[in-house]
Amino acid sequence: MHQLVLSLVFLFLLSPLPLLAQEKQYPGGDTDDDEIEIDSLKDDDFFESSRDLYDDNVFFDTSASDDWQWQNPYPQGNHLHAVDVTGDTSVFAVGRISSVVSKKIGDTRWRSKHSLGNLTDPLNAIDMVDDTIGYTVGPSGIIFKTTDGGGSWNKMAVTGVPVSFFGIKFLNRDTGWVVGANGSIRKTINGGTSWTLQIPNPATTVKLRAVDFLNNDSGCVVGDNGTIYTTTDAGVTWVGQTSGVTTSLRAVQMISDVKTLVAGDKGVIRRTNDGGTTWIATASPTVQDIQAIHMHSDSITGWVVGKSGTVMKTINGGLNWLAQASGIEDWLLGVKFIDQNNGWAVGTKGVIINTTNGGQNWSKISQGSRKSYYSGVHFADMQNGWVVGKQGTLLQTTNGGTTWIENSSLIGKDLNDIQMISSSVIIAVGNSGRIYKSSNGGTSWQRLLSGVASQLHAVHFVDAQVGYVAGSSGRILKTTNGGLTWHINRLSPYVPLYDIYFHNANLGWVVGRGGLIRYTSDGGENWQPQSTVLSAYTLRGVHFSSSTSGWAVGERGLIMHTTNGGFTWQLQISGVSQHRLAKVAFANDQVGWAVGFLGIMLSTIDGGSTWSVIPPLTLNFLAGIHVADSASVWAVGMLGTILKYEPFSASAIRRSDSKPAELANYPNPFNPTTTISFTLPMATTISLKVYNILGQEVRTLLNDQEYDAGKHSVTFTGTDLASGIYICRLYSIDGVIQKNWKVVLTK
Repeated sequence: MHQLVLSLVFLFLLSPLPLLAQEKQYPGGDTDDDEIEIDSLKDDDFFESSRDLYDDNVFFDTSASDDWQWQNPYPQGNHLHAVDVTGDTSVFAVGRISSVVSKKIGDTRWRSKHSLGNLTDPLNAIDMVDDTIGYTVGPSGIIFKTTDGGGSWNKMAVTGVPVSFFGIKFLNRDTGWVVGANGSIRKTINGGTSWTLQIPNPATTVKLRAVDFLNNDSGCVVGDNGTIYTTTDAGVTWVGQTSGVTTSLRAVQMISDVKTLVAGDKGVIRRTNDGGTTWIATASPTVQDIQAIHMHSDSITGWVVGKSGTVMKTINGGLNWLAQASGIEDWLLGVKFIDQNNGWAVGTKGVIINTTNGGQNWSKISQGSRKSYYSGVHFADMQNGWVVGKQGTLLQTTNGGTTWIENSSLIGKDLNDIQMISSSVIIAVGNSGRIYKSSNGGTSWQRLLSGVASQLHAVHFVDAQVGYVAGSSGRILKTTNGGLTWHINRLSPYVPLYDIYFHNANLGWVVGRGGLIRYTSDGGENWQPQSTVLSAYTLRGVHFSSSTSGWAVGERGLIMHTTNGGFTWQLQISGVSQHRLAKVAFANDQVGWAVGFLGIMLSTIDGGSTWSVIPPLTLNFLAGIHVADSASVWAVGMLGTILKYEPFSASAIRRSDSKPAELANYPNPFNPTTTISFTLPMATTISLKVYNILGQEVRTLLNDQEYDAGKHSVTFTGTDLASGIYICRLYSIDGVIQKNWKVVLTK
């Protein structure tokens, strides 16, 4: 039975103001603070839990997550930690930010799911028992199960102290083992409904990395410090073995009751021919860390993969290994074959490679660039767009982003922003005062003389002739002749300006470090300060949907909104008060998006009165966003990330057929009593709570009560409550169903 929680919750809480005041103060000058730490590739960072991204009571809009799709890299760009194949039917891979990617063998299109259960933890291992049943594990006791071939994943309950799980092995739909941190070994005999702790002998606190079972009785577990345990009684007893190494062992494959192969760091490969009593060193042609091993059912053919694209093959049961050329330099973290010829390997940055001849040749299945930091994106229409980034990155699409073509015209020049004035006229700006213009759709580029040598962060053209650029040291550049000449204006206190937006040729706004907001009503001749509620905050993005309605975003999840052209600004609650928001864009006065640090994406459909967190598709920093209309949005960022929002995608159509839960109340506004009605698509257990606008719980109406599918109602009386807005939230624990609804108490 699905479990839902139905709560009247204020959606997002900002950190208390004393915390906000702790932001570092910066002097004026040319030095910018916009460099973002590049994603590290340290060994265990692949598999450990991610940092907490969100505030308490944050609202996840899972209905929108499937509408965001990866365009680059494809099928996605998160690290992939493990791969499995169901017979000759489907390929599954799991990895960072609770990602699962899969496809039918023979198909070209991949299916991607991210943030399972609204979690951002990595998934470390997967075991697909058959075409429909499968399991995957991760940190903090995470175990997910699918019963529909990966269409949906349900989180399993694990009792006891939660630990990180790194390895998993199922013999059939019911019987399986998981292993992990602190020497944890757990077994289920009922398909994951319950798990029994098994104790190795001698006891250990090391991380156990992998597990394999040959049958119901014979199994082997390996881990850090050369740890090996074997069992011959289904895990009732686990006996420690002497491996002869002290490096981490990360992979194990049982060949028979007496023959087993293990592999790990520094190219270590060991084998036993006597059930684990002795372990023999195998000559390995590599010193690279080995992450995974797979042996074919013939017991003599197998492969290992590891660091720096390492692939090695054996044809004699592991006695000897021959290096194979993978054609990549990324870490390979998982490998699986369906026969002696056809296999897949996966690794960091979402890399997927495939062979159809036993590894003699490997083909890269995943596509796109993963090295660039994309900072700006703009579209002239629904089909024609450009992306810019570090080292002169230029990407062009003429089909809405289905394919992106690299343009090498400006290699080596860091670019920060771009605008398509038309399909043929394009302006790009970057570091060292660089401004480039193309008048022929990007075929060739001309450098324009800006008159400055500092960083230029943002560009906004009102028409083909009039344009503005914002940059370091308070510099604002204006042209009235399409960029042939530029007039330079400097705003005190000469801090970096990160974004600029003009509603028309005269009315514009610029934002920057230290909470700076300035506006002009005379085309940039004069810039007037506008006060904000948090003047110490660095602001990174600004957008106006009309001459009066606008938004600014910045550090610590700050979102501010104005309805009078910026004369006054009001805080809006983002739900991500610990992290930077980089850019904001709106399709109209109501519908908008914001993006930022660690892949954060927010959306609103009510002008920002409530912001919903879209379960992230990546932990890569998202630096730029462009809204073509309410149905087409692009976000770009680090490690080549390009994401597109298409609400009428196949996933949206699938969701429309699922009869989602409904939530409403009548009357609304009310005084003092209203009826809250909810329609459930399935029998479930629900709770109903009421929170005030500060996020404080003021009433519990239902608490873990069972209801059948259908329409139900409860009465809420607010006699003792103050007039105001209370926001209804409907969501499931596994993130399948979520709703929110405002109720207004008027006395």
